[in-house]
Amino acid sequence: MATNKYGQTYQGNDDFRGWLAGMGNDTGAKHLLNMVGNDGRVGEGGAYTEMYNKFYGPGPGRGPVVTAQGLADQYYKRWLAGRQELQNATPAANANYQSYASYSTAPTKTKEQLEAEERERVYRNSQINYYDQAIRQYDNQLNNLNGLLGELNKATDSSYNQQLNEARSSYNMQKANYNRATTQNKQNLQTERNQVTDTAARGLRGLQRLLGAMGAGGSSDALYVAPGAVTAQANQQLAGVNQNFGQNQQNIDSDWATYQTDYDNDLKKLADWRAGQVRSNEQNVLQQRMNLLAQKAAAYANRGQYGVSDGGKQAEITNLINSLNNRANELSKFVAPSYTGVSATYKAPSVSSYFESAGQPELNAKVQDVDMAGSSQQVPALQLLMGLKKREEE
Repeated sequence: MATNKYGQTYQGNDDFRGWLAGMGNDTGAKHLLNMVGNDGRVGEGGAYTEMYNKFYGPGPGRGPVVTAQGLADQYYKRWLAGRQELQNATPAANANYQSYASYSTAPTKTKEQLEAEERERVYRNSQINYYDQAIRQYDNQLNNLNGLLGELNKATDSSYNQQLNEARSSYNMQKANYNRATTQNKQNLQTERNQVTDTAARGLRGLQRLLGAMGAGGSSDALYVAPGAVTAQANQQLAGVNQNFGQNQQNIDSDWATYQTDYDNDLKKLADWRAGQVRSNEQNVLQQRMNLLAQKAAAYANRGQYGVSDGGKQAEITNLINSLNNRANELSKFVAPSYTGVSATYKAPSVSSYFESAGQPELNAKVQDVDMAGSSQQVPALQLLMGLKKREEE
C-alpha cells in the first residue's frame, strides 16, 4: 500500500485500478477490478461483465441497481474528484521554494462541473467506441461479400449443368428414336425389294408352267416374252418401293431437322438464362456492397462529430460508391430471361410400306396354277400370252 500526494491510497501503480485495489474489501471495487480499465471503461464483451449485469444489473425485482458501466462511472468520478489540485508550475529549486502544502488545494471547478465533464467524456468515448465497432462490422460484412458472389455463381452453374444434362439426355433419347426409324425404313426397303423379286420369280415359273402345259414350253414366248414381261412389271414395282423409301426417309429427316432446330433453341435459352443469372447475382451483391459502404461512410461522419478524424475515408468511400453505381446502372439494363426446361420433342413418323400404300404386287401367286388361264384376274403378261395362243389356234 502507498499514498499519493492527494492522499489517495493505492496498491501497485498510482492509477485508477491501483486506487481500486487499495480499497481493500470494498465490494464494488472488487467487481470493477475484473472488468474495468484505467480509462474507466468496462469491457462490454467480457465474461465477467456479462455475469455482473446478469446478477446485479437492472432486472425484475432487483430494486435500484446499476449496470457494470454505471458502477464504473461512479467510482471513476470519485477517483477523479480526489485528485484535484491547483496545477501551478513546479517551483525552481532556489531559496524561495515552497512546499506543496503552501499551495491552495481548492479545486478550480465545482463538483457539479467535474461530474458534467466526466459524463460528457464517458458519453463521447462510448459513442466513438460504438461507431468504431460499427465500422469494423461493416468491413467484415464487405469482406464476406467477396465469397458470396462466388457461392451464388456456383449455385447457378450447378443448376445450369443439371438442366443441360437433362437436355442432352432427352436429345440422346430422341436421336435413338431417329436412328431406329432410319434403320427400320432401310430394313423395309430391303424386305420389300426381296418380296418383289421373289414374287416375280414365282410368277415367271407359273407362266412357264402354263406355257409348257399349252405345248409352248420351248417357244419364244417361254424363253423371251414371259421373262421380259415379268421383269418389266417387277422393275415398275421396285421403282415404287424405292420411291416409297425415299418419301419415308424424307419425312424422317425433315422431322429430325425440326427437332434439331428446337433443341438448339433450347440450349441457347438455357445459356441465356445462365448469363442472366450471373448478372443478377452480381447486381444483388453489388447493391449490398453499396448499401454497406454508404452505412460505413455514415458511421465515419457520425464518429467525426465526437472529434475523431476519418483520414479521408468518407471521400474515398464516396468515390468507390460512384464507381460501383456505374456498373449497377449497366446491369439494370438487362432483363434476366426465364427458362422452363426442354421444350423440343421428336416423334419419329410412321414408316409406311409400299405394299400398304400401293397394294400387293399383281404377280403375287396369281399365275401359279394352270387353271388361271381363264381367270379375269390375269396379269398383263399372261393376257399377252393367251392372246398369242389364240392367234396360233386360229
